[in-house]
Order: sequence, then structure tokens, then C-alpha cells
Amino acid sequence: MLVKLITEKSRVKFSQLFEGATSRTEVVVTFLAMLELIRLKQIICTQSDHFAEIEIVKAEAPKPHNHPEVVGGEGERNR
Repeated sequence: MLVKLITEKSRVKFSQLFEGATSRTEVVVTFLAMLELIRLKQIICTQSDHFAEIEIVKAEAPKPHNHPEVVGGEGERNR
């Protein structure tokens, strides 16, 4: 649910994650899922000021690094 919500919207407020929660267990599981996605660097949480609403955004995919020894060119090893 969390990944789908973040994919559909560019920004999600922390409080929106729990609007449809029907039990304490659902709140806890959603919060733990959010922490895991932060750990995996799939989402980023920001807060503009003290006590301001926390906003969640999808993290950008890391750009691949060009390694000359892998790609070829000047860094290519002699055979």
C-alpha cells in the first residue's frame, strides 16, 4: 500500500499514511514498512521546520557509474 501511494502521488504527508488505518496493528505495520523503505533508500522523509508535517517522497533511482575498466576505452586492460 505504501509503495503504491508514493508511486501515485509525488508527495505524501505522514498523517495521510494512517487515514485509512482500522487497527493499531495496521498503524504499526505501516510505520515499520516506512522505516524499511527509508533504510533501503526507496523513500525520503523531510520536515521543513520543527513540528511541521513530515512529507514522504519517492527517492530517485541512483545513476549508474561509468567504470572505465568495465566499460572499455582507456581503462580497458591489455590482454
